Amino acid sequence: MKQISFYDLDEMSECVLAEFENKVVVGEVQKKDILKKDIFPTRSTVFTLIFVESGILDVELDYSSYTLKEKSFLVILPEHITQSIRSSDDFRAKFMIVDQEYFGSFDINKNRPYQPSFINIRKHPGFHLSVDETNIINSCFDRIKQKILQQNHHLRDEIIKTLLVEFILEMDNIMIERNYDSNTQKLSGQEHILHSFLLLLGENGKSEHQVTFYADRLHITPQYLALVLKTLTGKTTRNWIAHALITEAKILLKYTGMSVSQISDTLNFYDASAFGKFFKKETGFTPFLYRKS
Repeated sequence: MKQISFYDLDEMSECVLAEFENKVVVGEVQKKDILKKDIFPTRSTVFTLIFVESGILDVELDYSSYTLKEKSFLVILPEHITQSIRSSDDFRAKFMIVDQEYFGSFDINKNRPYQPSFINIRKHPGFHLSVDETNIINSCFDRIKQKILQQNHHLRDEIIKTLLVEFILEMDNIMIERNYDSNTQKLSGQEHILHSFLLLLGENGKSEHQVTFYADRLHITPQYLALVLKTLTGKTTRNWIAHALITEAKILLKYTGMSVSQISDTLNFYDASAFGKFFKKETGFTPFLYRKS
């Protein structure tokens, strides 16, 4: 496991109920267990599945906020950026973390229309479960945990993988039932523009700094894009672009050994000096001081 988007494994080892060869972790978490270290923002390199059993979990994922209540489910995919996590005092959840490479080894029928559901999960990572869906998800969690703990079982590895594939297909079915493509169409015109802009920003925020790029991709004028964003979020287009760049810069400074010059190139700045001035203006710190903090 590398960067964990939901928690730091060393700090929260008491939450882990079962671990399989550093490929799968199953556990339970409460309010007291989260935010023990200032790890945000952070980019996920694993699949993180969170089932809220009680209380409320507020998560800022990529550039959108989600409030998860009892019987809600959250999927954090690789490359998702977790900006912040807050919870109520009575928060309690089950979680599962699956290594990306291990996940990629699953033998799922490639002829199924499977990938689009993961595109929908990226658009809609959090959703409420019905009673029947809750029972299914709980059963999947419990059976995977129990099988991980059966260390002397001769076919343990194969069964764990089979149970994980079952879990994934159950999630896939829930997404199909939600039919999120249709739900997206129910957004108002301005809400749809905001939703599409945030997806574009998540995909292109590292390299594209110009308002015109996003307006052109959305087939609207820069002025109308600015109006929509200001109306719905209170922030200008340039505010959002700067926020995306600062988020990316913080992750690279905290979690990589890249030099400031290399980070400047990665984020498409003219040079390290221009990047340093931008970073200090937005955060009050030089890149060097932020890295050391």
